[in-house]
Amino acid sequence: SLSNKTRKMSGITATPESIEFYNQFKLQRNSKSVPVKYRYVIYRIVNNDQNIDVVEKGDWETPWDDFVDNLSSAKDEKGKPLGAYAVFDMEFETLDGREQQKLVFVAYTPDSLPVKQRMLYGSTRESFKSELGSGIHYTVQASSIDDLDLDRIV
Repeated sequence: SLSNKTRKMSGITATPESIEFYNQFKLQRNSKSVPVKYRYVIYRIVNNDQNIDVVEKGDWETPWDDFVDNLSSAKDEKGKPLGAYAVFDMEFETLDGREQQKLVFVAYTPDSLPVKQRMLYGSTRESFKSELGSGIHYTVQASSIDDLDLDRIV
């Protein structure tokens, strides 16, 4: 069953809805039937560290810098920063002028994140990526917003 397959060492599982959303998200660009296209999706560990779920879907017009702001500005109820995973539908031009589109997976674990949260995000990252399956072209591990500077990624 899906729940047995997704339950990894940390015990944290992606919700079926979060996987389903990603499956639509990665195909949206080439689909004529998608009513709304999203530029990015942000996932966080939720439900007392039991699940990974979608917490935000970004408007198709959202630029990278606004995505980074949204990713990095979220705080918990005590005002501490939150970790996250995200997938961004990136468009860029190659050095030889070709238009490219790639899905970028971001694992955001700021240095100020409590140790337990850093460990949970670190230990869950690869299993979550494998749950998402195909389509991810680049992975960015970011511990500060400087790591998310567009020049470092494209």
